[in-house]
Amino acid sequence: AAILRKWTANDLVEPNAVPGAGLDLRAASIQRVSDPIIGEAIALYALSPLRIVEGNPGRTILELGPRWEEGLNRTMERRFHRPFHLRFIPDSFYVRSRRGKITAHMAVKIRGDGYVVAYPGIVLPFILAGPPDELRIAWHSGLGSSTAMGFGCVEVAQ
Repeated sequence: AAILRKWTANDLVEPNAVPGAGLDLRAASIQRVSDPIIGEAIALYALSPLRIVEGNPGRTILELGPRWEEGLNRTMERRFHRPFHLRFIPDSFYVRSRRGKITAHMAVKIRGDGYVVAYPGIVLPFILAGPPDELRIAWHSGLGSSTAMGFGCVEVAQ
């Protein structure tokens, strides 16, 4: 709270953003919300693409299934230096209604030559199951890779 009080309006605008894609939080408000984690599963949806990267160089996994879920847990383990046991259960009706097209790209920067660099991820509603402490970490920190660039932001499904 002490840090938030020191912010100015200019602190709430993402610098060097891709025009039209950056965050401008000057009209936002801060609200205290109760902890949505009350059990071992929570219904969420992706506000920004969920990105899971594997290999070197990093390739984004864009197909759901055991490999994607393993990559999610491995990524969270790397980020938080502890084991994760999350189960990712996609909303199958949503996936079918989109004919499997659940990928999205997010612009992350513009190169000097004007080329927009965009990274892929998946966007869909899903259920995240696992130990409540792991669900809380995911809720508060986001899911997957590149969260510092805005990927993996989730919200509770209504």
